[in-house]
Amino acid sequence: MAKLAIAVDVGATNVRVGIGDENGVFLYKKKDRTTRQGDEKAVANQVINLLSEAPPSLFKDVATVGVGCAGRLLTRDGIIYSPNLPFEKIDLKKPLEEHFRKPVYLVNDCVAAVWGEKVFGVAREYNNVVYLTISSGIGGGAIVDGKLLLGKCGGAHEVGHIVVDIEERMRCGCGGYGHWEAYCSGANMANYVKYLMENAFKREDVEKSMLYAYYVRNELSPEVVYEAARRKDFIALQVVEKLAKINAMGIASIVNVYDPEIIIIGGGIALNNKELVIEPMKKYLDLYLFNKKPLIVETSFGEDVGLKGALAIALRPPQSLLEAMKG
Repeated sequence: MAKLAIAVDVGATNVRVGIGDENGVFLYKKKDRTTRQGDEKAVANQVINLLSEAPPSLFKDVATVGVGCAGRLLTRDGIIYSPNLPFEKIDLKKPLEEHFRKPVYLVNDCVAAVWGEKVFGVAREYNNVVYLTISSGIGGGAIVDGKLLLGKCGGAHEVGHIVVDIEERMRCGCGGYGHWEAYCSGANMANYVKYLMENAFKREDVEKSMLYAYYVRNELSPEVVYEAARRKDFIALQVVEKLAKINAMGIASIVNVYDPEIIIIGGGIALNNKELVIEPMKKYLDLYLFNKKPLIVETSFGEDVGLKGALAIALRPPQSLLEAMKG
């Protein structure tokens, strides 16, 4: 039978697990809301519990475990620090190695995703690739000249913390100011919209907006903003334009730094609101570009992109990761 691997994708919203083969086909998949209770091993325990429901016969052919987790990580130590999860740190690598008794390869979730697109997806023919997620957080993974970038501590991909606002109006979940993620991510967008409603628009216009009732009840959310924009709400449409411009700044910075041939976009905020996130961004992109504009496409894997990436990391670990794990 073909070699199998366990794949784990830990996001701020959901944990996904699977067991898949060398062709990228999953024989088992399961997902659950990411736990927000417990200690630094709570997520590892959740992963183990989700995989306990898989057919026992699959585990005899499992060779390795691949994990992609949102947040800043120390590749060798297997510890993750995530500003979008309520744990000071997340210990994944060691608990999973002890439980499954298999090698565990751990990377950032977007690093896994870009490798998954290279191994199984639309990036197979490219050597310079960026995967970008606009979701609960904003993250990226980069392949340059065929090499998966990791950096000295595994952090050569933290595009969500590109500074897009020198006025430092919004504070990011990581504690920094002016970061892209503080404005356009699912976890922080409501704070920015609230700021705009209080400071950027006429009060009489705000009070006529569909968003005003949600603002008063402190119930603003990306879903509310984009639904109001679809209904042609005057304030929501202006908010969408401001978000699009900031997204263009962030994506242009990615292009100017990594010089990719292709950028692949995923994440719930982007994919569920393509006409209000991806398309408006494109009209501002040329304002900020230095390098040549790359091909910009959506991931074809949908919500499974991180899981596909974790599977690719497990079955075909890149040389840069193997070297980083050796220290």
